[in-house]
Amino acid sequence: MFGKGLSGLFCFVLPLLVFFIALFVQEERTEIDPDLNLDTNEQPIILFWTLFSRAKWPIDEGKRHCGEHSCYFTSNKKLFSNSSAVIFSKCAWGFLTDVLNAVNLKRPEKQRWILVSGESPVNRPIYHFLRNYPIFNWSISYRTDSDVKGVYGYTFPGKFQDGFDPYKNYLKGKTIEVSALISHCVYDRLKAVRSLMKYIDVNLMGACTGKRLSVTESHLQIQSSKFYLSFENSLCEDYVTEKTYRNAYTNEAVPVILSGANLSNPLIVPPGSYIDASKFKTAKELADYLKYVGESEVLYNKFFEWRASWNINTTNWDVLCKLCDKIHESSPAETKVYADLSGLYSKERECKPYIRWN
Repeated sequence: MFGKGLSGLFCFVLPLLVFFIALFVQEERTEIDPDLNLDTNEQPIILFWTLFSRAKWPIDEGKRHCGEHSCYFTSNKKLFSNSSAVIFSKCAWGFLTDVLNAVNLKRPEKQRWILVSGESPVNRPIYHFLRNYPIFNWSISYRTDSDVKGVYGYTFPGKFQDGFDPYKNYLKGKTIEVSALISHCVYDRLKAVRSLMKYIDVNLMGACTGKRLSVTESHLQIQSSKFYLSFENSLCEDYVTEKTYRNAYTNEAVPVILSGANLSNPLIVPPGSYIDASKFKTAKELADYLKYVGESEVLYNKFFEWRASWNINTTNWDVLCKLCDKIHESSPAETKVYADLSGLYSKERECKPYIRWN
């Protein structure tokens, strides 16, 4: 009805086919140029072996300063032998062959291999097929126990944007009750949203709704909304995405979060900044509460007090700087290896069934 399972099937079947093909087909080996030398002691090279995001390149290639440290970021695979770290990312159909192709190369002894994951185990069955390859040393993901946490965002003590203005009415000018931007057509999530729509108006946007808007247009509508539905596509440990950080918080809408994360952890979301949808037994209970808060300036404005003492970072570059710092500060003798990726990304261990409202 809502494209149930299609995206998950795509991300599962194609990598599986490519995996078995890769076992029998010799990939063209990447040429390594031993004459390409940089001063790797002063500026470690971080090589993007696969894409970091949908964009070809998250930052401009070259040397970047991160406080007192600097690193050289590149996608030039000829610098493989010179690289201190190699990043593998993205659930692309060629991901497995890319990894297996890299495995065939002569890997420098102290080189770190880093797995980047922005999706939950429900949407990344691809990692299951790498379980017998103990090749990754560090992880970058949304999880709080990642070697480098980030991807979508994170919180830390400080002041967000212009802070909290006690004289400002954050409810003023907001003509839309609830907005939601949904592009990943997951049946259970859409069913939960449809259940809520029986009791309160929801402005649905995104590829799954028939209302496609530009990023600018959708954010303008969120800015005119009292609440924003941050319903994740799966309910897994620590899994909170850009729906909360970039869509809700930066557009001054109160996020209504449905996630498997422990939302009481201030490292995930600021205290007092959100409404936890999982605490409501029915969609009607949640809708009634949203109406109640949305009609009271006093109650609504309380959801913005966190801005005085908490900050949020949502940039990929900050995550990469944290990686750069870690490379500089870690001992070359460190021998950490993830022996089994199912320990990192386990659907059975980390995730729970989606909420079902009548």
